[in-house]
Amino acid sequence: MNSDSHIIPLEELKSRFKTDLEEGLTIKQVQENIQLFGQNQDEQDEASSYLTLFFKHQLNLQSFVLWGSALLSFYNYMCLSDEITNLYSGLVIMIAIFITSAISVNVERNNENTQAIIKNRYQPQYTVVRDNVRVEVFSREIAVGDILFIEQGQNIPVDGRLLRADQMRVDHSALTGESEPIQRLADESNQNIIESKNVVLKGTKCVRGFGKCVVIAVGSRTILGQICSLSVEYEPEDQEQQIKKIAQLLVLIGLILGSLLMLHLFIFSSFSLSQTLNAIVGLLVAFIPFTLPTKYKVLQDQSLLSLLQQNILVKQKETLVKAQKATCILADKTGTITMNQQVISHLFYGQNLFKTAENHFDEAENFNPDDQDFQNLYKSASLSCNASFVLEGDQNNVDYSTCKMLGGLSDQVLLRFLHGVKNVDNFKKNIQYAKHIEGKAAKLEFNSINKFQFSIVEEEAEDSHYAVYFEGGAEKIISLCQFYMKNNSKLEIDSSFKENVLNCLKQLDKKNERALGFAKLHLLASQFPKGYVFEFDTTDLPFSAEQLTFQGLFSLKDQIKPEAKSVVEFAKQIGIRTIMQTGDSQLTAQYTARAINILPSNIESTSDLIEKDPNLSIEDAINKTESILIGGDQVLKLKEKLYINKQNLVFYRATPEQKFQIVKNLQSNNEVVLAVGDGTNDAPALKRSDISLSMYKKGTQIAHEASNAIVLDDRFDSVMHMILESRYFMLNLKKTIIKSLSLVFVEFACIFAFAIFQIPLPLSSFSILLIQILTDVIPTFISLNPKPSGSNLKKIYQKVEPVCKETFISSLFSVKVIASLIVGFVSYIYTFQSFGFSSVFGLANIKGYQPPAFQNKQITGQEVFYNENLEKISRNCFENQMQTEQIKFEIDWLSQKQRHYDLRQVLLQCDPQTKKWVPSVKWGTCNTNLSSCYSTQAYYWAQISFFSSVILVFISFNLIF
Repeated sequence: MNSDSHIIPLEELKSRFKTDLEEGLTIKQVQENIQLFGQNQDEQDEASSYLTLFFKHQLNLQSFVLWGSALLSFYNYMCLSDEITNLYSGLVIMIAIFITSAISVNVERNNENTQAIIKNRYQPQYTVVRDNVRVEVFSREIAVGDILFIEQGQNIPVDGRLLRADQMRVDHSALTGESEPIQRLADESNQNIIESKNVVLKGTKCVRGFGKCVVIAVGSRTILGQICSLSVEYEPEDQEQQIKKIAQLLVLIGLILGSLLMLHLFIFSSFSLSQTLNAIVGLLVAFIPFTLPTKYKVLQDQSLLSLLQQNILVKQKETLVKAQKATCILADKTGTITMNQQVISHLFYGQNLFKTAENHFDEAENFNPDDQDFQNLYKSASLSCNASFVLEGDQNNVDYSTCKMLGGLSDQVLLRFLHGVKNVDNFKKNIQYAKHIEGKAAKLEFNSINKFQFSIVEEEAEDSHYAVYFEGGAEKIISLCQFYMKNNSKLEIDSSFKENVLNCLKQLDKKNERALGFAKLHLLASQFPKGYVFEFDTTDLPFSAEQLTFQGLFSLKDQIKPEAKSVVEFAKQIGIRTIMQTGDSQLTAQYTARAINILPSNIESTSDLIEKDPNLSIEDAINKTESILIGGDQVLKLKEKLYINKQNLVFYRATPEQKFQIVKNLQSNNEVVLAVGDGTNDAPALKRSDISLSMYKKGTQIAHEASNAIVLDDRFDSVMHMILESRYFMLNLKKTIIKSLSLVFVEFACIFAFAIFQIPLPLSSFSILLIQILTDVIPTFISLNPKPSGSNLKKIYQKVEPVCKETFISSLFSVKVIASLIVGFVSYIYTFQSFGFSSVFGLANIKGYQPPAFQNKQITGQEVFYNENLEKISRNCFENQMQTEQIKFEIDWLSQKQRHYDLRQVLLQCDPQTKKWVPSVKWGTCNTNLSSCYSTQAYYWAQISFFSSVILVFISFNLIF
């Protein structure tokens, strides 16, 4: 970006960016500027290749241990034992590494694609001028040189130099840390672009007023883009870190136990190095949760896509973890619980209340557009209204009921209504607005300081050249008025009129309608002569806003969303209370809360109690009921513990600061707050809450930025979809952890039995790998878990903590683990017994004597053989012991060479009494026709039995549960 774009003359700026400050860029020039100055999106690192990602996945403890295990298996095969299963183990470990790495890379790419989909679904639109026509474009389509309009409530998507700023203030806190909004002026510059008032910068927010600017930098060339280039790398969210820590912890436990196992077997128990390495490889493989971190991302990806299909766009992935912990829903009323599709329902002028054509059920009379008092109200509303139509295409055939508009929502509704009565543009043709010192029309935008807006027009009257037309909340406007119009006559407001108006407002409040008041003030010619140029801002008005003439009021009605009541009821069923907060009046808040059962109709509220007994204090009223209505001004005055635990809670007339404080009070009471809102005034509460959702269609951009997730279709029941999907995700995560740990415990039990009871290892390292692949790796390719239904649906109605003692205990003592161990060991022992072995204990490290070299016949029947080699040395087993020791060897249950040995000839010992060779183990009856009786081949079939049993139990339980 050119550092002087904000200080050079505008003519030079036009030439630099080849733009027109009124007509904007041409379509052709837009493309050229994008090519020349870049697109309005942050530069991203190029996607790594699959090969690069694959090697990246090898740089972790789990992969190092797996590669080490593979090398140990190959070493065992080539240098210590020629047993082919050692070779197979090494090869299968390598295959497992490649498969899990491929899955991880694929999942990572899918996760990136999901995030890209989510990012593309949420793209705010902005108004620019191109070829002298105002058009709406996505932020990524804005080009350098575009003429951009910035409205109150919008985030600024680019760096721009202001051409016009109407009472514009910008929040720079995200960029500079300044807490107070900074005024923007088109004609004040500074060499330091961040300090220059004629510049708006990407990443800041327009919190007041409007602006028009020429875009001077986009994307990574903006000030924010340059700062972001220095940002740190992404850190995984807490839950993902926990999963990785579990995986690392298991690997470390495996390494420690492997070291202890080596000491026990090789040094203290005199096992051969080959057997020891085989057991260690099996132990290390058993303790590696091959796909646990990957499954976390798969589950997360599935849930994020599921939410997106339900029109919930999750911006921050950790929201998926937090949402299931929500204990209360803090919902804004307007636009969240209600539809925020307002219509003008009633009018008040003269001294009477009238209804509009949109109001079909009220008994009031229809208003008369020809009534002079209505004409006065029409004029006042038309001139004070700050909304405008965005006319595109054929302007002779415009549907004003549906075309786009600019301005506040209330003003938009008002303008549509007024235009339906009479063409507002035609009405304003002869109206001349007074001049402001900045060269614009003399208007004040609505703000929270004055709580009204006005327009100053040239209007001749007795001793006056100018009239000010006011619009604001009805109560505020009436408080400023001393006169009112009736039958086109100006009358002084008396107590009867005030009582009539206040009763009217109370009726409208009960009907959940919000009233806008309108008034007029003629300025004295002596103070404001003809041609006077006005200068003012929100805190410094050139006249006193008093003694106004009341013109009348319009009421706007907002309908409650049809799904709101069922959301409140369902939330109660699963232990979550719904709290409502609103800036509206007490009556409106109570009407809405009663309608959706936040305040049950059968329980008196605090307002009901105080209405019955005006002397009752709010504290006493709170102590007497569970249905609480509290004004925003009371939030700081009352002790939160007095009301915060009440089941039915509603806050009314709450300002943004008070909404923020409400969230803090709830959190101080150990509540996990899920806030839902749509407006700029909801942003502080959304930002502060633990989980936050904003409405997309009716919501402001500031609310979108402050929230963790955006509801694209504005449905209130998306809150429950979010909570239930979060609980479903956490439930599946818990199941995944239990499955992985269950497998570890089963495999560890085999190695424990081998080391302690010295039974031949029930599962070789090769078998352990196969179980891991069949029950853990392959299912990762398949849909992990179906959505719960029926009775299983109740499981997601409760909060789930996947990483806890309960998970560990559930894994260790689960029915699946116990069943697989019982079935596995029973089938393992039974198979040995079927081949003539009475017991398996102590066989793993047993030694015997070399049988005759020529023995290679089938072993059948019950016949008992004795070792001829021993007979030749000496019939007396106590004689020639040196020679007998020379033919002594250790039984290798995996050796191909020893498979044809009749172990009854091998497993012999010296009987000290008879001094003869007798069996060292107790032999049973062989109950099979196979030729494997009394041989090491029995171990082969026993392993198959154990392996098949464990696989069968695991798959069965996975299918059932």
